[in-house]
Amino acid sequence: MTIHLLLATRLLGFFFTVLSLSAWSTPPPKVVASIAPVYNLTSDIMAGVGEPMLIVSGFNSPHSYSMRPSSAKQLATADLILWIGKDMEPFLRRPLQNYGNSASIVTLIDTPGLSLLPYNQSNAHHDHPHSKNAIDTHIWLNPDNAIVISKAINQALAQVDPSNATRYQKNTTKLIAAIEQFSNKAKQSLLPVTAHAFMVYHDAYQYFTQFFALKQVAHVVLNPGRQPSAKQIKSIRKQIKTQHVRCIFTEPQFNTPIIKTLTENLQLRTSTLDPLGVKDAHKPYGYIAMMEANVDKILACLK
Repeated sequence: MTIHLLLATRLLGFFFTVLSLSAWSTPPPKVVASIAPVYNLTSDIMAGVGEPMLIVSGFNSPHSYSMRPSSAKQLATADLILWIGKDMEPFLRRPLQNYGNSASIVTLIDTPGLSLLPYNQSNAHHDHPHSKNAIDTHIWLNPDNAIVISKAINQALAQVDPSNATRYQKNTTKLIAAIEQFSNKAKQSLLPVTAHAFMVYHDAYQYFTQFFALKQVAHVVLNPGRQPSAKQIKSIRKQIKTQHVRCIFTEPQFNTPIIKTLTENLQLRTSTLDPLGVKDAHKPYGYIAMMEANVDKILACLK
């Protein structure tokens, strides 16, 4: 056998081996995540297997998002759809009714073991857009809830893709350990500022503030689409003075010109918190990066 024939034979054998492996290998599941925190956790659990798809990207709010045709196509072909629930992503209510027969849908706010809180109406400055005793859906801002959510995502992935269940479990174990390490470190870092009062733009942070024992005294608006009246602005400014508020936190998802009016002639700092972490969405351990960034912002503004 000549050297050229030998090489050709080996190349042909390699070619058929690749074809055989391709035929037997299972493609990764098509997974769609509604918002960045869900995407972040899912991406870490799927590391080495595949990449989920994110619907609400950029500095968009899931409360007012209008779904694009490309997102509808992703939902139509998905094997698994992960979302918080109808009160967080109202734009998904009708589409998920259409795709419920073709994809496994996991409503994460229904996960057993979550620590759930009702929306806080006691520090409201105008009518609340949620019904009485409605559950606050910003559940991921409590690190313990993020761990519960991660376990639910792992279980859902293993059901739609059992061939990679071992990999998903390994990644989940590493992710949970990283979240626990972050939360323990952050609790210690925030101790010096737990007595310092601050306000946030809208009622999104009580899971975060309760977990870390922070002193959030109020939120400026209950519905980001409705600005407070002149009377309400006067009331907020009075509260800033009487409760010695050190900082007001805005959000990148919303235009907040009202903050300038609220802080005029007051010794008050402003900063930005991001409850979605869209800037960190495509980083490894993006959830932790988002939480760390918010901790750093709070420390810098309250010290």
